[in-house]
Amino acid sequence: MKKSFLFIRSWLLILTVCIVGQGIYIYHLQTTNQKLEVANAEQLQFVSSMIDTLWSDFYMQNINIPEKIVFAGKDIYLDQVIREELWQRVVRFQSEHWRWPILNYRLDKYSYVLDTLRSLQAPEDLKYVAIQESFLNPKAVSWAKASGFWQFMPPTGKAYNLKINYYIDQRFDPVEATIAAVQHFNDLLTVFSGNWALSAAAYNTGEQRVLRSMRIQGTDNYFDLNLPRETTEYFINILAWKIIIEREDNFIRRFQPQVEFSLPTVEVRLTLQRPLRAKDILPVFNNSYRVWRMLNPIYIRDEVPKGTHLLKIPKENLTLFNQIINKKRAIYMVIDNTKKDLNLGG
Repeated sequence: MKKSFLFIRSWLLILTVCIVGQGIYIYHLQTTNQKLEVANAEQLQFVSSMIDTLWSDFYMQNINIPEKIVFAGKDIYLDQVIREELWQRVVRFQSEHWRWPILNYRLDKYSYVLDTLRSLQAPEDLKYVAIQESFLNPKAVSWAKASGFWQFMPPTGKAYNLKINYYIDQRFDPVEATIAAVQHFNDLLTVFSGNWALSAAAYNTGEQRVLRSMRIQGTDNYFDLNLPRETTEYFINILAWKIIIEREDNFIRRFQPQVEFSLPTVEVRLTLQRPLRAKDILPVFNNSYRVWRMLNPIYIRDEVPKGTHLLKIPKENLTLFNQIINKKRAIYMVIDNTKKDLNLGG
């Protein structure tokens, strides 16, 4: 009997401990959950306020779509429908804030393209066409095989004196492609009587398609023409880039990259009696095909064909280049020993 009593008491004690322990655990769990709920609510409120701040400060503030925009020195008049569409495009582009550090970086990196536009007495607003075409990426290639800074198709590039063959593709040269783009726009402006909107549309889809739509509809108003969707949005996108980048509050500079990549380079004019393979001079490029292709993207076969060509090399390796080239019995001349440092990156 005594043993049975002790057994029952032991089990009651164990059961009591379990119940008390479970109670303590439940209390602790409820308390923790309450703290987590408070913390999550505070975090959610903080994130929400940050989103509201970013939205009002970065994206929506001071977005003004005027009735008239000056593009390349010409007045572009916008009705209410076009202004609304342009406003939506500006808001959308600005909300894609992850793109702005990249664009800001490339605007600085390829500032020499602006120098090329100025030297050709072309309007600087043409840079917004390049932004729309390639986001200032000289290595860009579209699904239709349009390539380079200005997204030339091969026939158009060749028509404007860009070398495009088995070895070389100058569409990937920002300066040469910019010269061709300016010439192309000059011809389009002649066809369309100085109308930039129509010229931009023709640059995108071809002048014959634009002329056909003008003839059928009996109007020369770009915004009224029945053109492919990409083309109807094309010039509006260009105007959106212009509005954003030229904002008085210097919006784009808020996304200034805090890093800098540069490689001092020198450009040489090289005359070859036979092709020069990249692998034969790779030590000049720190034994890196990546550096070789970054500095000389036009040589699509990793080979410089015979003849006279331009080549960019790291300035610090000019002596090594001289030694290798002398062994190849080639002739070269440094044509720009004070060339601006070439920034690395995309």
